[in-house]
Amino acid sequence: MRSLHARRISRGAGLRLALALVALAATTVGAGALHAASAPGWRVGEAAEVALSLSPNDQEMIAAAGAQVARRLGLPGLAATTTRALDRTLQRTLDTVELRGIDGRLAAVLTRDATSGRLRSAVRLAWMPDLDVPRLDAAGAVGAAVIFLAGAGWPAPASTPTSGWDDGMRAWQVRWPRLIAGIAAPTDGLVAWIHRGGQLKALAITESPLAPAPATTIAPEVALASVRGYLRRTGIASMADLTVLDPVMRWAEANDFVDPSLPDAPAPALRLAWVVHLSYLPPGWTERHEVELAVDAGTGELIGGTESA
Repeated sequence: MRSLHARRISRGAGLRLALALVALAATTVGAGALHAASAPGWRVGEAAEVALSLSPNDQEMIAAAGAQVARRLGLPGLAATTTRALDRTLQRTLDTVELRGIDGRLAAVLTRDATSGRLRSAVRLAWMPDLDVPRLDAAGAVGAAVIFLAGAGWPAPASTPTSGWDDGMRAWQVRWPRLIAGIAAPTDGLVAWIHRGGQLKALAITESPLAPAPATTIAPEVALASVRGYLRRTGIASMADLTVLDPVMRWAEANDFVDPSLPDAPAPALRLAWVVHLSYLPPGWTERHEVELAVDAGTGELIGGTESA
């Protein structure tokens, strides 16, 4: 049984950290051309990106396109460095454009899909006092975010956004969850961070590949039975004050939570699943342990989960 102290961080939960480190990640991709590797079997600790070569003409075109997007978003700096890499975790080739100020310091970083040219993320790194002049509240941040989405070439999603202050980013966060045929994919979505002054701090979109939806889906009671079998096998069923909620259908990540032989990282494609949330009080603990288990909506197989304390 997995340690109760472990904490699995999903792609969605890790998005804030990924944005904060995007500039560093862009500079760690090697300049040499390497053979692209496939995502199956990729494990945590291995290189998540493989550098690909770019001709001088391609570099110039990508830099020019990135600079245009940066201007629409009000991001500072001039395009200085362009790289291309294969993201092994999502099997997507990405172009990264670094923008630098006249002092040579990194001012902003944009990442675009190399195939479609669509913006995937943008982050402002250069700071100026006007960014922190309070001009917006949470509601105003939503309106500003919609404008920036248009500048990025992203239509505002049909889903209703949430907004609130993000202490980690020191900005307003506006998030639109991803809905697929009306079913939520919690690890995915579109997020904008807006400075107090109304300027863009960062944008990011996560759209994981999808496994085909099953032709027929199992009843929630079947998924619940699968979960209860797992709880008996692991001894969780005997834990104090065990609470198991009704299954909810979502697009979920498959991972090694219930099968350590699988890769440590979540599988690239999301699968339609019944997700069951449960909590209990481990011996000697004063706070409840929270767990979510995902059951494939077609086969009834346990495919993954998350835990936190």
